[in-house]
Amino acid sequence: MSCLISFSGTTNVNGQVVNGSPDGISALVAEFDNMGTLTDLVVIPGLIVPYAGTLTPSMHHAPGSGIALVHLVPDSASVMGTVIHGPGRVLARISPSGALLWAQLIDQDESTLPGEIHMDTVGRTLVCAPLGLFGALSSYDQNGVLEWQTQEVYYEIFDPPVLARRTNGNAMLALGHPSQAPIGAGTMLEVSLYDQMGTASWYASTSNTDSWYHGINSLDAVADGATLVGGRFAGPLTFGSILATTQGPNGFVAVIDSLGAWEWVVSETAGNVFGFETCSGTNSRIYAVGGTDHLAVFGDQQFSTTGLNTLGFVACLGDVTLHTTNNEHQLKALNVHPNPTTDIVHLTQHFAPGLELNIFDASGRRTIRRSLGSRTSSINISDLVPGVYIMRIGDRQARIVKQ
Repeated sequence: MSCLISFSGTTNVNGQVVNGSPDGISALVAEFDNMGTLTDLVVIPGLIVPYAGTLTPSMHHAPGSGIALVHLVPDSASVMGTVIHGPGRVLARISPSGALLWAQLIDQDESTLPGEIHMDTVGRTLVCAPLGLFGALSSYDQNGVLEWQTQEVYYEIFDPPVLARRTNGNAMLALGHPSQAPIGAGTMLEVSLYDQMGTASWYASTSNTDSWYHGINSLDAVADGATLVGGRFAGPLTFGSILATTQGPNGFVAVIDSLGAWEWVVSETAGNVFGFETCSGTNSRIYAVGGTDHLAVFGDQQFSTTGLNTLGFVACLGDVTLHTTNNEHQLKALNVHPNPTTDIVHLTQHFAPGLELNIFDASGRRTIRRSLGSRTSSINISDLVPGVYIMRIGDRQARIVKQ
């Protein structure tokens, strides 16, 4: 396990005093074994000089690639001895041994936020930062060369975006932004996948957003092109065609399939949970970390705290494939053909007249609504734009692809 820490002055790691720059920001990467014993420590004194008080850089550590950072420079600053003249953001990469590989100014923005950053294990970097009235998502190669940039990304100051990258180079972005009626006045959650050219492949969003507490804290690429999402919500909240409820605020774990449809959502906690993050581990298990100032419940395991104390927790939530059986909103399969289709979808099951048929797009917006007749055996979807849809009849649903 590795831990990246930025500090000013002096800090302490497992009883070992670490001296940094007295007038700047320093950093360290500490490695621990599975018993919590410190096995390696890389210290980077004078990472950024001078330290401008509230202007703390965003950093990300990737094993084998080192550290990537993005920092807002209002005037000028030194990054490990390399002077950068602002205003604007500086992007830099430090090797695993703590040597500066490169540092460069990437824009001339004069906002107050450095943005968020992610670096993968081969050194490719994603940066999402405010730019004008909106924000921009940018991808850089191992040497800091801009590969692509997409603008007009919503950037929420109080709930920063979450970045991740798949092994094939595709970028993932999760964010929350204010929504208005009819989908609810609150925070709408959105996850997007961008290909290696920066083109959006799909969007998965929530609706029924009547709370401002909703947020996404983590993204992780899992098998078969799926995406593991960890966050918190104060329900109800609709993930595509899945309605999740809670008396929370609670943490949630969800999976989006390779085509951008919410596959399942499970609320793993009860109480007052915040900072809930998840990641996949060996044997398809899910691990979670977070905090609570009241209560956290994982199955039959309950953690509580009293007074003004805040409790941090780490939990193993079990096998990914087992969670679908815990989803109280999981629906039965609906058999249809052909799938994919360009126009007509045939139903292979018979339903009682009067049942309502609904078709939702990947964002959860209803595109078709009709009442079934006694002889209904097919549905015409030729007017729908190509994409992935969810068809629901009663307690059954199917994922259909319109070509």
